[in-house]
Amino acid sequence: MFEAEHDIAALAEDMGVDMMSLGQLYGIFCLEMAGEITELRLHLESRSWEKLQRVAHNIKGISSNLHLDHIFRAAEALHLQLKEVRLQDIGKQVDQIEAAFLKTRTEIVAVFEKYNINIQIE
Repeated sequence: MFEAEHDIAALAEDMGVDMMSLGQLYGIFCLEMAGEITELRLHLESRSWEKLQRVAHNIKGISSNLHLDHIFRAAEALHLQLKEVRLQDIGKQVDQIEAAFLKTRTEIVAVFEKYNINIQIE
């Protein structure tokens, strides 16, 4: 599970960047994820399974790079379900990705606020 402060500090150290720079990166992530979730919903509604699978794959990559395991696992579950053509409860999987993102976004904002860094998330 995402341990916000520990994981973000570790990532900053691994990347050799300061918290301000990393905050900008997480801000971009939050903006991009909002768009990705919108795309998930559109592809779900239009039953575009291949496109839905591509977006899930993108989310997996982005969340993995930023050590956001909760989002990664939710996207991985959707990606696998689509790959195996198990289409039942796909909407619930999309809901889980969105819930994981919203929870994680709140944690990210709280961590950066401790460093007096306000990140733009909307």
